[in-house]
Amino acid sequence: MSTEPTAEEVATLGNTGFVVHSMALCTFCFIRFGMEPLRAIESAIRAGGDTDTHAAIVGGWVGALHGAAALPAALVAQLHDGPFGPTHLRRLAHALTTGGAAPPWSKLGALARNLALYPVILAHGFARLLPR
Repeated sequence: MSTEPTAEEVATLGNTGFVVHSMALCTFCFIRFGMEPLRAIESAIRAGGDTDTHAAIVGGWVGALHGAAALPAALVAQLHDGPFGPTHLRRLAHALTTGGAAPPWSKLGALARNLALYPVILAHGFARLLPR
C-alpha cells in the first residue's frame, strides 16, 4: 500500500490549508495510516499543500492515540520546548490520566510567542493573495 494519498484523493479532499480541506485530508491520513504513526504523518506531508499544518494535526492525533513512544525518539527530541512544548504536554497528559491539576503556563510567554509568530502568519496569508 502506498504511503501517500493518490492525486485523485488529494484533489477530492483538497490540500490548501483551508480548514475544511485540512480536516478532510488529515482525517483521511489518520484513518488510513493511524496505526502506523510515522507513516500517517508522512502521508500528510506527501500529499503536498500546507504540509506543516497537516503534519502537525496528524502528529497530534497519532501522538494522542499512541503516545510519544510510538515516534522516533530523535524526532521527538527536536521539538522546541517552549511554553506548550514537550515538557508541558507530558505534564498535561499526566494530569489528564491521573485527574490532577493542569500544569501552569505563562500567559505572558504565550502572548510573546503569538506576537512573534504574527509576521509569519501574515506573510503566508498575503502570499496566498499573489497570483501563481
